[in-house]
Amino acid sequence: MNRRKFLAFSGTAAMGAAASLTPSIAQAAPPTNSLNAADLGLKPNISANQSAIFQQVVDGAAAKQLPLFIPAGSYVVGDILLPSNIHIYGVKGQSILAQRSDMPILFNIDSDNIMLENINFNGNQAGLKLGAMVRINGAKNLTITQCQFFNSNGNGLHLYGCGGQIISNHFHDIDQAALFCENSHKLTIVRNEIYDIGNNGILIWQEKKADDGSIISHNHIYKINDNDGGNGQNGNGINVFKANNVIISDNQFEQCAYSAVRVNDGNNCQIVNNQCHNIGEVALYAEFGFNGVMINNNLVDTAGAGISVANLDQDGHLALIKGNLLRNLTLRAKATENDDSRAYGIAAEADALIEGNVVENATNFGIGGGYGEFLRNVSVVNNMLKDCGYGITASVAQGAGRMTISHNSINNAHQGAIVGFEWDQITTSDLVDQDQTFDQGSHNNLYIRNNVVI
Repeated sequence: MNRRKFLAFSGTAAMGAAASLTPSIAQAAPPTNSLNAADLGLKPNISANQSAIFQQVVDGAAAKQLPLFIPAGSYVVGDILLPSNIHIYGVKGQSILAQRSDMPILFNIDSDNIMLENINFNGNQAGLKLGAMVRINGAKNLTITQCQFFNSNGNGLHLYGCGGQIISNHFHDIDQAALFCENSHKLTIVRNEIYDIGNNGILIWQEKKADDGSIISHNHIYKINDNDGGNGQNGNGINVFKANNVIISDNQFEQCAYSAVRVNDGNNCQIVNNQCHNIGEVALYAEFGFNGVMINNNLVDTAGAGISVANLDQDGHLALIKGNLLRNLTLRAKATENDDSRAYGIAAEADALIEGNVVENATNFGIGGGYGEFLRNVSVVNNMLKDCGYGITASVAQGAGRMTISHNSINNAHQGAIVGFEWDQITTSDLVDQDQTFDQGSHNNLYIRNNVVI
């Protein structure tokens, strides 16, 4: 197979920055059961291309079924084909593989049992915009741990059809996505630090809607930009696309240009126990043809909006939104007419239970059900809303479905505690004291009972 044609196959986005590491020559003696690359001719800190030597060393280690030790130093290499059953490791923070061309530093073609440990990958700003420093294809038993990926024109690490573990790595100064995972098989992505990224932190994509099963947990993701623009394609901490059964939990997000987490057309995904601060648009988003999402026990402080469960027009439906704390939700500074900049706590359209949440200081509304005719079976119960423009809004437009609003506590709603909208226009008085059941009262699609204004 032609390597260049194979590696050109990709489907992703773009980003930018720079970084450098100066290695120390202090050598660490490898364990006796490893091959030392220095003993086989690899030389540290020279400008010459050492790809041919490095390929021989890698092939030899795999053939002998021995780990390969890379001593401290910087090595200019590229287009290195990884065989099966290879373990490459180095000195933490000091063993650097520097990219020499538009080809990846390391890649494979359907080989398996690959482990990379304590290696720094320096892109040298040499790669392609849609390329990656390391690209792994079809490895079901992959481990990458305690590595660094930095200085890339394209993506940091691109995985296609892989399973395994991505643990405790650093990704920074990368122009596109830090970690791009396509057609994954139950990847575990935990305890990574991702920052100063041009477009997206972690992408979890399936080419066709399918089971993915990745777990993304305990990562710190911050300073994620949207250098290539758009209205949500870029600027996300984690973006899930057509991938089902993904769990996103216990992550910390800061300074994401658009969303901390954006699930697009994924089924049965969970977004739980995450902390989000200074998010440009909707912090936690489920959109388009998603079917089933749990958004529970998250904390969002300072964002364009808190949580959105949208697109009934694309059959997006079925959500549990429970136990979240959302505060300081205001219009983003650079909002345009194409941005969702409505400054709300929670908005949902179809088959959603919104229960036990706390929303404070949402400039527009605390919780909203539906938009125009796009409302179906939304229940808003036992929430606390404080210092919002409107407390709770409900669509009463022609064709709107039913919404239940009960046992909520509303404090200091400046423009009304519970109000009805027809599309963008408020059309009712405050309904908080007008308890009603379905098909009775002034708005047949609403059930309003036992709400309290404090």
